[in-house]
Amino acid sequence: MNAYSLLAALAAIQFYHNPDQEALPMQAEQVTSLQASQWFGRGWQIFKVQPFIVASLTLFYIIVLAVTSLIPGVGALLGFILTPTLTFGFMEMSRLLSLPPEQRPLRILPTILFSALLADSQRRRRFLLLGVWYVLGVTLALLLSTLADGGTLAQAFLLGKPLTEAQVQSGELIGPLLIVMISYLPLLLAFWYAPALVGWAHLLPSKAIFFSIVACWRNKWPFTVYGLVALGWLILIQVAAGVVLSFLGEQIGVFFAAPFTITLLSVWLCSYYPSYVDVFGVPDGASATRVPTHL
Repeated sequence: MNAYSLLAALAAIQFYHNPDQEALPMQAEQVTSLQASQWFGRGWQIFKVQPFIVASLTLFYIIVLAVTSLIPGVGALLGFILTPTLTFGFMEMSRLLSLPPEQRPLRILPTILFSALLADSQRRRRFLLLGVWYVLGVTLALLLSTLADGGTLAQAFLLGKPLTEAQVQSGELIGPLLIVMISYLPLLLAFWYAPALVGWAHLLPSKAIFFSIVACWRNKWPFTVYGLVALGWLILIQVAAGVVLSFLGEQIGVFFAAPFTITLLSVWLCSYYPSYVDVFGVPDGASATRVPTHL
């Protein structure tokens, strides 16, 4: 089965819901730019609660996506389908670490990243459908890049066709990458809050995507500030990593630079939760799983 056959099969699945369990429409609050500028710092506070666990789950997150990408034919699509699930799992972990000390779990298990799939069948179906929507969005962004490169980048991401060294070094992929980045922005808005709205607010995927777009658009300037803060931290980390590499050499320097990269990614992922709290409020409960995700 190739990637497109898998996508067609997933899209053909009949996902149903119980109207009695459908949540009421969400009210997205408007936040200030000052609040948004603090999301990254609040993500750091969450990270500091249990830095080893958070960093380990970040690595596990990366490993899961890397391993799925190795599956011939369908690896790339599986990774994209799992992205909303893994994102919600990380937000659920952030929620637990944000609890008062006496209510925090003693230990968080890696299974928390899959808490959405380990829950009831209705939520599992909704997250799989959300993953399919994400695949369609990514596919559209990549297809637009074919206007610049004839499909080279799209085939690399969707079909796993490796890029040659000459293609990478020639700079011919810069244009397609810019198209993908610009095309991905609406998708980023659509899926910034969608996993949390499906997992915590019990919305249908279509409604979760809609309310995520509305919330991000209502807070476009605070999100711009947040993006600039994150970009500033990224530049700072890159400069620090460059200094380390220049003093210690590439082989030893990479060993010391890697923790900075993992820390930055962990803090960024942790900052999703405070942004959700400021816009939609504190979730009123954990993801309802029947499999232990923490001790």
